[in-house]
Amino acid sequence: MKFLNPTTYLSILFISMATIFSACEGDQGEPGPAGAQGEQGTKGDKGDAGEGFEDATSLGNIKVTVEGIDPKGNTFSKQLDFKYSLPDLDLSSVYFDGETEKGFNVARFSHPIVANYESDPDVLYYNLYEWEVEGSKEYDQYVSINTTISNNLKYFYFEASFGEWYLEGEDFDITSYTYNPETGVFTFTVNVTIPAEYNNSGSEVTLKLEGNVIVYEYVQSESDDFGRMSKEQVKEKIMTAFKNALKK
Repeated sequence: MKFLNPTTYLSILFISMATIFSACEGDQGEPGPAGAQGEQGTKGDKGDAGEGFEDATSLGNIKVTVEGIDPKGNTFSKQLDFKYSLPDLDLSSVYFDGETEKGFNVARFSHPIVANYESDPDVLYYNLYEWEVEGSKEYDQYVSINTTISNNLKYFYFEASFGEWYLEGEDFDITSYTYNPETGVFTFTVNVTIPAEYNNSGSEVTLKLEGNVIVYEYVQSESDDFGRMSKEQVKEKIMTAFKNALKK
């Protein structure tokens, strides 16, 4: 009788056992249900605001509602928020001329000024001058605005410049105005109608200004002659401050 080699015998045994196990294996079961979701991780710390952001918004804002007809002939109504300021305090100031006369100069921007900003700024400038005549208060006002207006998926660059003395004041209305010299808080609500010839929309435009800002009192030295600025001086002041901000 011839015996098998042990190695051959073991090989046959392993093959036979594998065949048996394969034959006994059943169909694969359905996947089990998903496990419960783990708890959400803790929220990370809030990142710091951009450099200078808090300083730029610390002197308050002017909200503006603009209503009119755009160059395409469509009516529009937009609410804008001018809440950024520049370090030039002439653009956040109050000055006194004697005991009964004072003036306010306030400029605010609709976006932060950053070093790579290449266009002219979106800016609102408001000037109020108050004096008394025989115990009755009189006012002169001036407003200038440059901004972008979007309407019906179209936009145009809106410019307007108007002073109360242009049309003897009938188009300016101060509905409220307060100033606290202890805190520097200057609040005002003004409605103004700007004729077509004083804005670039081609039609009459109405503005409602709601300001809540901080102003600094200007202390005049003997060599200074600071007072109500002309519109040319205003534009020069704003653009100079704007360009200086870009250099930083």
